[in-house]
Amino acid sequence: MLALTATGVLVVAAGLLLVVVARRAAQGRIRRNPIAGIRTAATMASDEAWLAAHRAGESLTALGGWIFVATGAVTMAGARLGAAEAAWPAAVLIGGMLLALGAVVTGGIRGHRAARAISEDELTRRS
Repeated sequence: MLALTATGVLVVAAGLLLVVVARRAAQGRIRRNPIAGIRTAATMASDEAWLAAHRAGESLTALGGWIFVATGAVTMAGARLGAAEAAWPAAVLIGGMLLALGAVVTGGIRGHRAARAISEDELTRRS
């Protein structure tokens, strides 16, 4: 029970952190950096590309964060209800994390494409 509860707490915290980072980066409150955000060659090329990427990827990335939060909460509830011996809390944890990861990766891909379009526009303007 303790392991599932602790895991649930960590998943909720990670989800909330992901939501905050997604929103702040899309608002321009997190600048290009090597730690947080969508970091590809295209997004790191300019401040404009960084912002475009995070605006494009915000909704899916935040959705992934909220899925993490819900997954962690359900996992903790299952542990508290004594279902630690049952398989469903672990199944919810694994399934929810895979779903959240899919949303986050898709948001990152969407952001990368938006940044790449900005980078291509900048190259065209310079020519």
